[in-house]
Amino acid sequence: MAKIGREASKELDKADDNPFVLRKLVAVLTHKLEVLGASSLAPSELSPKLEDECLRLRAEFWDRFSYACNAKGWELTGSTSRRLVSSGIFIEFDDDEVEIVELGIVLPPFVPSVIQALEEEVELIRRLRQEPQKFIDLLGQAYAHVPGEQERPIEQVYRAAVLAYQKPSFWRTVAPSGFARLSRPAFRSGLAEVMASGLRTSDGRELRFGTSLSPKETWEVFSPGEGRVVQVGRIGFVPTEGFR
Repeated sequence: MAKIGREASKELDKADDNPFVLRKLVAVLTHKLEVLGASSLAPSELSPKLEDECLRLRAEFWDRFSYACNAKGWELTGSTSRRLVSSGIFIEFDDDEVEIVELGIVLPPFVPSVIQALEEEVELIRRLRQEPQKFIDLLGQAYAHVPGEQERPIEQVYRAAVLAYQKPSFWRTVAPSGFARLSRPAFRSGLAEVMASGLRTSDGRELRFGTSLSPKETWEVFSPGEGRVVQVGRIGFVPTEGFR
C-alpha cells in the first residue's frame, strides 16, 4: 500500500496542473486501491472536480489557445476544429484530443502543453522566414532536380528541398546529429511567405502553382491573398519578363 502511495505521489508531482493527466492518474490509483480492497482510501472527491475542470477546458480550448498564440505573436488562422498556426502547422481538436498534424503529436486540450509542443516547430518557421530569398532559391534548386515538364509535383519538390537544405558537412559524415530539419509545416509556411512577398529567385524566375488530379500529390497551403487554405498539387517556375 505504501508503495502505491509513493508511486502515486511521484506521478502527481510530474503531472503539474494538467487536469487531464491528473484525472487519468486518479482513475488508475482508484482502480489499484479497489483491487487491493482499499477503495475507501481512493481520492473519490477529486474525480468530479477534475471531470468538471476537463469539461470546462475542452469547451474553452480554442479561446484559450487563440489567446496564448496571440501572446506569443503566433498567427492563428481558421474558425473550425482544424486551424493553422504560423501559416504552416495544422492542429485538429476533437473532444479530448489535440493533434498536431504531420508531427505525430497527440495531446489533451490543455493549452500550456500544446503551446510547449509547438514552440520548436514555430521557431523553425521563424528562422526560415528570416531569410525568404534563401528559401525561394532553395525551392528553385529543388525544382530543378525533379524531372518533368514546367509544372512538377510539389511533393517531389519538397523531398528534393529536404536534401538540398543539408549543409555540405552533413554529406561527409551523414550523421543524424548533422541533419537539418525542413519539416512539412516549415515548407508550407515558406510557400505562404513567397505568395505574400512575391519574391523571385535570384535568377529572376517567378513561382507558379498548379493543381493535381492525384490526392497523394496535393498539399494544403495557406494563400495570404485569399485568406484561406488552397489545394496545390504542382509548382512551376517561369522567367520574369524584362529581368536583368
